[in-house]
Amino acid sequence: MTGTAPEYDFLTKIIIIGESGVGKTCIWYRYCDTCFCPDYKSTIGKSNDFCSFFLNCLGIEFKSKTINVEGKRAKLQIWDTCGQERFRAISRAHYRNAMGVLLCYAIDNRESFEKIEYWLEEVKKNANEKDICFVLVGTKSDLINNRVVSHEEGRKLAETHGIKFFETSAKENSNIDEAFLGLAKDISGVLNKRGNDEKIDAVATGTQLQHRKNSPLISLNCFNCS
Repeated sequence: MTGTAPEYDFLTKIIIIGESGVGKTCIWYRYCDTCFCPDYKSTIGKSNDFCSFFLNCLGIEFKSKTINVEGKRAKLQIWDTCGQERFRAISRAHYRNAMGVLLCYAIDNRESFEKIEYWLEEVKKNANEKDICFVLVGTKSDLINNRVVSHEEGRKLAETHGIKFFETSAKENSNIDEAFLGLAKDISGVLNKRGNDEKIDAVATGTQLQHRKNSPLISLNCFNCS
């Protein structure tokens, strides 16, 4: 009997982080649901699904999207992590198993740009994956007249950390797909290298290649507590 073919070649977790109000949820909705939701409000207490309700209470939600990444089907589990101070301690557990991070600031908010270093350190301090991929995202690029952070400043910050940089607009649907695809390609590259390294090690030691127990390729449960 022939089994059903899997719907993806690899599964990975991506988190969107940054200060409150920079448009993380708008990016999330634009990419996953192809819509612009400027008046998005939390669904706390409005969901009949316990998992969704629990995550909403923590200020965290996720959606999944499957895309083609250089000939492979990649299922991205994308987590929208609230940046408000009261959620920071709670959300630290949700860095676990993340392979990709969108670091977001708004081009009309200088403080959100200055907090990028903080968020970068938070990921490095709390994540359990060694080879996390980052993309720096300057949101709300349509607000040209309100800009207080130049494109050059964003580019230089990204260059300092050796990561990709995009200015995006969820309202105009500008560079949203490009930012996620760029991140997914970097993740795919890391996973390919990791797989090749494991094969080399297996050949050298004469052992059978096995997946790591908590590999982001294998499983991610809803509460991400494994």
